[in-house]
This record gives sequence, structure tokens and C-alpha cells, in this order.
Amino acid sequence: MKIENIDNSVSMSPHTFLWGSKVSSDTYSTLFKLLIKTRITYVTDSYIKYTTYDYSPLGINRIEFMDYKHQYYQHLYYISFLINPYILTGQSTRLYTRIVEKAQLKTLPDTVTSILSKLCGFIEDIANNGKYRRIDYCCNLWFNSQETAEIYLYLLKQAKIPKAFELKKYFNPKQKRKTTEPYAITIACKSYELSIYLKYPQLRAKYDSGDLNDPDELANACGQLRIELRERRPKLLADKKKYSLSEPELLNGSNPRPIETLCRIFNTMYGSGDFLLYEDAKEKILNSNYHVKVKKRMLNILETVKKGRGLDPEKNRLDLNIITKTMPYFNKLDISPITISQKKYEYCGIETFPNPLKYITGKTLSLLDDTDVLETTSYNEK
Repeated sequence: MKIENIDNSVSMSPHTFLWGSKVSSDTYSTLFKLLIKTRITYVTDSYIKYTTYDYSPLGINRIEFMDYKHQYYQHLYYISFLINPYILTGQSTRLYTRIVEKAQLKTLPDTVTSILSKLCGFIEDIANNGKYRRIDYCCNLWFNSQETAEIYLYLLKQAKIPKAFELKKYFNPKQKRKTTEPYAITIACKSYELSIYLKYPQLRAKYDSGDLNDPDELANACGQLRIELRERRPKLLADKKKYSLSEPELLNGSNPRPIETLCRIFNTMYGSGDFLLYEDAKEKILNSNYHVKVKKRMLNILETVKKGRGLDPEKNRLDLNIITKTMPYFNKLDISPITISQKKYEYCGIETFPNPLKYITGKTLSLLDDTDVLETTSYNEK
């Protein structure tokens, strides 16, 4: 898809969201009989959970019924719905790679309420008491090749991890230890997660296993990088408080906090400058009018990051205060301390990658074939 007539109106649409409600015993029993056909049961000392996936073709990926044994032997009952709004709004193609369009966001809360009300027999507990427990806001970038997307993710994985965040790792049975995801970087704090990942390897695995039988969808994932901000209830409440948002406005495109949060995090992780070839970044520093001591400090950081240790102090053993103190000088030159090695350049042939801040704020479309970050007029569908 070619893109023209750029409108710098950034958009992050919900990819999936969790909608839940505390209900009465009567409502719980009624809906259990109405909705549960096939189920998976999970029992602990404190609760029983029943899960059904029967409604996934409608865009309701999962329904969970939770029966909590509260103190003094009282029971608390909850029902939650994990929803894919793209499917819920009637889409039937590119279900893995596309998200709900910005034009549909305004009516999305009403669509959700209407469908759930019909599904649940118009029981008032569900319509009146439900809250969004988690919303995964996301946007997608389609690079001009899979190789370009892979190198970009490689650069992004060299990030400095923000304070109060943890880099998520998973047990690797081959290496018999926890490692980062091969095609993603995910960081998490108490109230939300940020995950940046390639879609093609994910769908390739599904295609090879027979879980995906759509070669066109696999082809559409080529070069795709997804940026996903997974906000849990505490973060959503903070969003509501800052901008005096109603519950529906968390879902209808009125919430500006996801983009603001991404900008703040990306600035910490990468600075605001572009990723250049190492020699080009070095030359920019040497040709600057900075004091010799500042240049020396910048070159030391540049060299340390180049050696494959990344920008995070836990890996490169640099002093955090020195990195923080020096980053404004990198930003002023519009370069990041993270650079492109000669080997990576030979692989992709690209000398400069834009900072992710410039992509998510609509400042550039360089190296992209398509994106859903912006409202655009497009033609020649990819």
C-alpha cells in the first residue's frame, strides 16, 4: 500500500480488551446455564474458574466464570469477556494482522454493550456494572521487507530499561535458562506492559503447524512490527482521572494517554535521535561544537553500546547517571547511542533507521510500506 496525504492524527486502537463484571449469585447461575456449553475447569483452594472458547468466531475470544470463596465462607462471583473488537465489528479477513479502524472507534463501546447484552439475555448486572479490566492499545508498522523489520527490532532490543520496569524473560528449554523473546522485547511494571514484536515469525509458526491456513495473511505479516501497550485496571483508572474520561471513552479513541505513555517510555529507552551507522554517529559527535569532555563521554557510550552490550546499565556496566546526563547531547544531534554495525548494514543496506518516536507521532514514513498509526488516504492495497 502506498501512502499519501498524511494527516498527523495519531491513533492507537484496541487490539483486545478484557471486560468484566461482579455479579449476583442468581445472575451467575443464569448466565452459566445460558453461555457455558463446553468448558475448562480450574480449581484452587480460593476459587473455581470455568472457561469457554465457544464464542471466539464472534470476536469473544474467551469467557470466564469465577467463583471466589471469600472470608466467612461468603462467595463472590465475577464474569469476564476477552474481546477482539476487529472481529466483533464484523471483519472476516486479515484477523491476525489488522486492528479496528479509527473511524469505528466512536461507536465501538455501544457495539460492545449491544452484543454482550443480547448474548447475556439483557441482564442488567452485565450492562450496568461492567468495567474494562485491561485494554491492549496498539499500532502497526509494515516495513519494506522482513529483513528491514528484523534489523529494526534488533536495534530496539538494545534499549535502556526504564526505572520500575522489568525486561520479561521466558524459560528456554534448549539453553535451560530464562532468555528474552527471540522476536520481541517486552517490559512490564505493576500496571502495564509494553511489547514490541514481529508478526511474521508468530504467524509462520501457526502456518507451519496447520493452525493458520491463509497464505495471504501470512504474506501480509511480512515486514510487520506491532507496538502494543497493555494497560491493566490501575493504569486505566489513572488515564480516566487525568483526562476526566468516562468508561466508554477508554475505548472510543478519546484516550490520549497511550501515545503519551509510549513517547515517555521510548524517550527513556532510546533517546529521541535516529539510529545511524556507528561511523556516521561518531563523525557527528566529533564535528559537533560540544566541549571535548562531553565528546569523550559520548564516544565512550557509543563504543560501549556498539560492543553488543546495549544501552541498559545492567548490561554495559556504565554509570546510569552518566548515561542520563549525556543523553540530551545525543538528542540535540538527533542521534541515538544505539548504532547500526557494519555487519547489519551489509545485511539490510540501510544507513539510518528513524527513532520509534518519529513513527508513533507520525513524523516520518521512512522505510515503511504501510502503517495504521495515521489517518491516511491510501491506494494500491498491499
